[in-house]
Amino acid sequence: PTWAGSAQPNYAGGGHANTNANANANTNANANANAADHGPDPNSDHDHDHGVVTEDNPTAATSGNAGDEPTVFVLEFSGDTTASQVRVLRKAVTLILKVAKAGQDEVIILVESRGGTVDGYGLAASQLARLRDARLPLTICIDKIATSGGYMMAAVANQIVAAPFSYIGSIGVMASMVNANKAITKLGLEALELRSGTAKNTLSLFGAVTPAGVEIQQRQLDRVHHAFRSHISRLRPHLNMDQVADGNVWLGSDALPLGLVDVVETSDEHLGRLVEAGRRVVMIKEKTERDNVFQRILARTTRRGPRDLTVPNPSKSGAYNGYDGVSDAHATRGGGGGGGLGGAPWVMALLELALGQGWAKRMAHYEYE
Repeated sequence: PTWAGSAQPNYAGGGHANTNANANANTNANANANAADHGPDPNSDHDHDHGVVTEDNPTAATSGNAGDEPTVFVLEFSGDTTASQVRVLRKAVTLILKVAKAGQDEVIILVESRGGTVDGYGLAASQLARLRDARLPLTICIDKIATSGGYMMAAVANQIVAAPFSYIGSIGVMASMVNANKAITKLGLEALELRSGTAKNTLSLFGAVTPAGVEIQQRQLDRVHHAFRSHISRLRPHLNMDQVADGNVWLGSDALPLGLVDVVETSDEHLGRLVEAGRRVVMIKEKTERDNVFQRILARTTRRGPRDLTVPNPSKSGAYNGYDGVSDAHATRGGGGGGGLGGAPWVMALLELALGQGWAKRMAHYEYE
């Protein structure tokens, strides 16, 4: 089964549930979480280890000169079809619950997801409910898309903020699969399936499709849809569920009069106002391994003028740091012209020797001004 809206079919068999909506979403998931003050100076030469929040050091976000100043904790959730980033989300939520003060601090989550498996996004929504249950005001910001399972998460928030052209809604369920029974029959093959229980795996890849099997699967989808509707209506009781829970998708500007969102603006506008108001904003991000000593020495050696180019670990080439096309492990601080690896041929040769042929050329591709 699949959480779905007006979207392309997602062929997933084996009884897994996925979400669809007509837009793309990037995925980032992994390990531990750390926090750094929002808006660090990109030209700074200093590391920000003092802001790291870990399970061993959960009070880092409240240390320093901040005292009892109210804190806004910011998380990012860019979900795939299995909501795999929930592994990071649950740790980040646990850390926030250790340091946040109920009635004083608040949490903002930047959600981008077209949905996915029912169990995956159900767990993600349950993690957000932990924040709400702890009396921490929760805001979900949607810049691109939060449909189906993504909207299931968003509905948990006390406030939903959506960009004007973001995709919102898709409160529906679907299932799709390919059945090859007729094809293998033409080849003279026969599929043998043994089952115990009349409702067990009634639709499969090679078994014959029967009306009774389709009816059982439809009843299962209806039960999931009913649970989905109940979840939304319980958290946003003002909604006309018959109007919005038919699987349709709306733009953020159209979702506002329907009650699906509360504010129409981008996350940048929302966070910007908090910063201008003097609020302390802390972003919780996954913690990645540092480059080894050899790589960091090379990075320092190649610096010219204001440019500081961090030599990457090729295994991290997919990490995202907020700059288009630039990874966390790549160039993180830019400056004036000149500099970079291109001005040091011996470094290029050393990198080729240490990290393999063609590596330095790939590195140059990630430089930015």
